[in-house]
Amino acid sequence: TGVGKSTTLHYLSGSLFAAEGDHYISIEIKNPALAEVTTSSSPASETRYIKCIPIKLTDLGIQKSGYAYFLDLPGFEDTNGPEVDISNAVNIFHTLSECKSVKPLVLISLDSLGVRMKGIKKLARILAGMLPGVQQSLEKSPFTYLFTKFPPEKIGSIKSSIEKVLATLTPEEEADKGFCNIIEDIIYKIQGKPLTIKPLVPQ
Repeated sequence: TGVGKSTTLHYLSGSLFAAEGDHYISIEIKNPALAEVTTSSSPASETRYIKCIPIKLTDLGIQKSGYAYFLDLPGFEDTNGPEVDISNAVNIFHTLSECKSVKPLVLISLDSLGVRMKGIKKLARILAGMLPGVQQSLEKSPFTYLFTKFPPEKIGSIKSSIEKVLATLTPEEEADKGFCNIIEDIIYKIQGKPLTIKPLVPQ
């Protein structure tokens, strides 16, 4: 919650933004399906229900007819309480199980990393739980990681910070192969430069 999921959907659909303090507000929505997908500067959760958003492949720079379908999902650690968190997790699991293929786009914000990178460990456990028992190779991992709300001067240190997490795992954490796979996957996927967006710069 609060990492910018709805903002990212608007950006991918060509919405235009204006800055409001440290946040972005959509001021021109080009995809009608996003009319009820709200963005705001509030830290409270904006996404209450799963929404399916069709985006033309040509709008994503893919020169083919047809659509990609993006799911705007409620975040974890929802500001409405743990009961809502559990309900969201169940709904997400059932929704993903009905899809023929899924390519999860995982958003990681600076604030979500937490103190001493505890947030990245919590994220790794959540993602490992989505693929129980799967010993995935890094090349075949379905996850893509997008880093949001990082000031430019901190983008370059993301990879080294997560590498330190991997290097300082406890014996119990090292024994959890699914958990370790996810952390290794995040590091592998950000070789070179982490994936980010700039909402004020139209794609």
